[in-house]
Amino acid sequence: MVAFWGLDKAQEAHLLASITTTCAIGSLDPSDVEVDEFTFNYSTLERPHIANDTVTLHRRAGRDHKVKLAISYALSQSTKLSMHERRVQDMVLETKDLPEGLAETGKVSASALCRTSLGVEFSLGP
Repeated sequence: MVAFWGLDKAQEAHLLASITTTCAIGSLDPSDVEVDEFTFNYSTLERPHIANDTVTLHRRAGRDHKVKLAISYALSQSTKLSMHERRVQDMVLETKDLPEGLAETGKVSASALCRTSLGVEFSLGP
């Protein structure tokens, strides 16, 4: 997850290319790539909030890098959760015939298990 604050598209693309060539271990499947664009503004009248893809911060909080880091972290966790939810939905659809077969015959065939991703270890850690 990468969050940029106050950069234009060209700066974001340049920085993202630099980060991915330096730090990327492997590439993501294109279906796992999610791009959310938020705008942000500063206000002295409104309370800090996020609504309709707009982050509103108080002017003093906007100068604090820790506030932006906290918001970026929350957005990254939301993105990770979304990706895991999608994977769980795919697994449920992929394995829905296993309980049906078990109910009908009392057993699950090894070939049915091999066709699923149940043997894959999932890590939900940080």
